[in-house]
Order: sequence, then structure tokens, then C-alpha cells
Amino acid sequence: MPLGYGEAYQGSKRLRTTIANLYSIKIPTPLPVDNVLITPGASLANLVVFHALCSLGDHVIVQYPTYQQLYSLPKSIGVEVTLWKSKEKDKWQLDLEELKDLIKPNTKMIVLTNPANPTGAIIPRSQLQAIVEIAKEHSIIVFSDEIFRPLFHSITPVDPEFPPSALSLGYENVLVSGSLSKCYSLPGIRVGWLASRNSDYIASCLNYRSYSTISMSHLDEAVASFALDGKCIHSLLQRNMGLAKQNIASVESFIEQHRWACDWVRPVAGR
Repeated sequence: MPLGYGEAYQGSKRLRTTIANLYSIKIPTPLPVDNVLITPGASLANLVVFHALCSLGDHVIVQYPTYQQLYSLPKSIGVEVTLWKSKEKDKWQLDLEELKDLIKPNTKMIVLTNPANPTGAIIPRSQLQAIVEIAKEHSIIVFSDEIFRPLFHSITPVDPEFPPSALSLGYENVLVSGSLSKCYSLPGIRVGWLASRNSDYIASCLNYRSYSTISMSHLDEAVASFALDGKCIHSLLQRNMGLAKQNIASVESFIEQHRWACDWVRPVAGR
């Protein structure tokens, strides 16, 4: 295995091809390989997006509750952040009318987490499509952290509201991030990625990532390519889906036995 800087700063072509193929299932226009950027984990992917695409004076709307990084990172570079809060009484579903009210002239980005961390809620297909249409109307970037995709333990792909990747909804100005850490239980393999149909976004993110981390670990990329290959990926997902279902059953049993002290909104996805 060559241990130089690599065949491409963008990441291993084999790995990028595998990831592009995952985003191209059942959609008419496949995602080009060069529209995938490999990063050392999804946390770095998220950081790259904000640093490459947002500037002082921009405004971003962030779905909340969410992973703290997704609102703390833009704040750290002087970006104005508004939290788009979902509520337990609404089963953690988002209010589209509230989103419209939150948009400002300087709104640059809407930040989503689907499936959501920490609630395990999902943004259903119809609502996700509506969010994309609102963003498109205002030329706003949609950035979706999809690190828990496809660990959907309580909804199946035949359900009409099964959430697709935001990348598949026909809007060019969408970016998504993912990694091996959650659904595949390989957090020690520091491989994440960004994908977008907007080549300019990928180029901007590549420029920032190149200055911050130069290139990827070839060893990590090789393991990631093996894990996401058709011979392995289904076994990994089957194992982790089974664990997620066991976990949700255990938590549900505990809550039912302690209703006097506990309450919850049953998660649809995650682990």
C-alpha cells in the first residue's frame, strides 16, 4: 500500500465511488464520484462546512435539540445562530411555519440532523421535501448531518414517509455529512464524508480541508472501503439494527415499569 499523500486530496477514489453509489440508489441521476469529499470523521466534515461556506455576518438556522457542534461551530466564527426548536409535546416534529418566520435576509444555511441526535426523531419525507422547497425559494443552503442514517429501527422503506437522504430531493444546494462511527460501529476508523450535487461547495470544502488536514489516512480509507463494500455493509447494518432494536425494547420495558417517574417520545431511529 502506498503511504504517500495519496492519489487525490479529495480521498480514495475507490471509497468515494462506494459512497457515491450509496447515494445513487433508486434516483434517476447518480451522484458523481467527484461530488464526494472524504474527511477524518464527520465532526471534521461539519467543521469544514461552516468554515468553508459561512462568514461573519451570515445567519444560520439550526434544528434543535441537536448535536452541540452544529450550533457551537458557527457561533465560534461569528455567524448568527437561531435555534429552530422542536418540542416534546409535538413528538419532536418541526414547525414549518416557524421556519418561514425565522428566515432573514442574511440567512445562509438551514442545518438539519436526520435522524435527530439526541431525540431519535426523524424528519418525514413530506416535511423534508417542504424544508428543501422553502430553502430553494430563498436560495438557502441545506446542510444535513445524516450520521445516524440508515439506522431506522421503527420505520421501514415501504412507509411513504420514510425519510430519504436530503441529497436526493432535487435541490443542488444541499450538503450531507456521514461517517462510519454510528451506524457501522467503527468510530476508531476516522473516516467521514461530505456529499453534494453542488461542485462549488465540494471545491470550497476541499480547499479548507486540505489546509487543515492535508490528506487522509490510507489505512483508514482501506478499512472504510471494505466496510462499505457490498460483501460487508449488510452484515454490519444487520448486526447494529438488531442491537438497536434490543436497546429500544429494553428502554421501553423500563419506562413502562416506571411510568410514575418516566416519560418519553419513542425514538424512530438511532441506537
